[in-house]
Amino acid sequence: MSQSAVDTADYLDPTEYTIRVASTKQAKKHIDATWEIPSWRKGMNRKQFDEFYEKEARSEWYQDGMSLKWVLVRKDDFDGEPLSFAETHRHSALYKPKSTSGATDERIEQGIFYNITAVVTPLAHRRRGYATHLMKLLHYTLLNPSSPGDPPSHIPPFPIEWGSPPPAIPDHLAQQIPSPIAATLWADIDPSFYERCTIGNVDGTGYNYHADWNRVCTFDLLPPASVNSQNEPEEYQWNTIHLKKMDEVKATLHDSIYKSIQRAGDSPKTIFTQDPTTAGALTYIGTRASFVDPRPEWATKIRAEQYPLGIKSIKKTKDGNDEEESIVLFALESFYLGEKFLITKIDDVQSDQIGSMVAELDKINHETGAKYSQAEFWGIDPDSTKWFESLQRECERSGRSFRTGIRSGEGKHVLAVCDYTQPGKDGFQMQDTQMWNWV
Repeated sequence: MSQSAVDTADYLDPTEYTIRVASTKQAKKHIDATWEIPSWRKGMNRKQFDEFYEKEARSEWYQDGMSLKWVLVRKDDFDGEPLSFAETHRHSALYKPKSTSGATDERIEQGIFYNITAVVTPLAHRRRGYATHLMKLLHYTLLNPSSPGDPPSHIPPFPIEWGSPPPAIPDHLAQQIPSPIAATLWADIDPSFYERCTIGNVDGTGYNYHADWNRVCTFDLLPPASVNSQNEPEEYQWNTIHLKKMDEVKATLHDSIYKSIQRAGDSPKTIFTQDPTTAGALTYIGTRASFVDPRPEWATKIRAEQYPLGIKSIKKTKDGNDEEESIVLFALESFYLGEKFLITKIDDVQSDQIGSMVAELDKINHETGAKYSQAEFWGIDPDSTKWFESLQRECERSGRSFRTGIRSGEGKHVLAVCDYTQPGKDGFQMQDTQMWNWV
């Protein structure tokens, strides 16, 4: 018998399967399935790997049902062996809706979206369509957890060829699943898989990918220069951001992103992005990496209250009546994004600050002991960002390599978005696609 015949014979009958929030026992099976992927272990043994997920379960982004594990199971074995897994992280969104005339309304609204992550099928169950069907069922469950078979009126009906719809999510959990405007993911496999994860049998795509959402830039870091930056003008001075200042940073970035959406002007698409006040969002990458055992020795030597999370610079506006705050956030440790100095958010930096910014990153990279050879950031459009050319010139001046590209292919964390306001359509423009959004 040919391999294709075997695959067809083994492919799932959708009428026999359903989705549920994982039980405690089933959630442990999710960890077993992730353990089967060597690149996810990050050098940990199985005991350390289990402890990593125990720490994550106590994290800020797991509180109040913000993160849930989902499993595909047989309808006749609801508490039994999961056949595929996924996890959702609930996020707050800021968005400007598309108007019926095709222009975008001026009002900025708040909403919810879910980041889909840790999609995995155990090795023994792969190539049977389990993950695809799980992702399709997940749409309906997120859109109406109390009755997944009764989606909002603008959503395609639950397909009759899938058999009975998923059962209601228990009330205490359904209350933690508010209706979303979108779902996002950062694919480490070919994004075409997620394009096929449509809402029902609607024409079009499930998750939409755009190259300009997936820009990446890397540049070299060097030993810190001997120039005494204390003699530089105030606008070139940078102060380190520590944990106790993050609430202030959240508020500043919330206002900045709100204004950037306002300035975006008319668009045929809904303009949205994550609200930085989402619990744990701005520090997710570095915090999660700190759960890895063992941590880098240099990281264990820094007291928690002195651990650098970013830098900021405050200067007077041109009219002298107000202040402008430039913020650069970073993650010095990474669980799955590579051994680099990860710049997770760059906000309101001016061209004449680039030289001092790079020098400050050199300094922090050296003084913490991290000593990475490269820094990396995502989601910056070189054609519409005034400081981008200044960064390129600074790298040329100081002899640093400077590379830009598009993240694509396996293991590249490719951002894609599913539009729940116009199923099957490509109706969203994500305003901020920098690394801090990654989950």
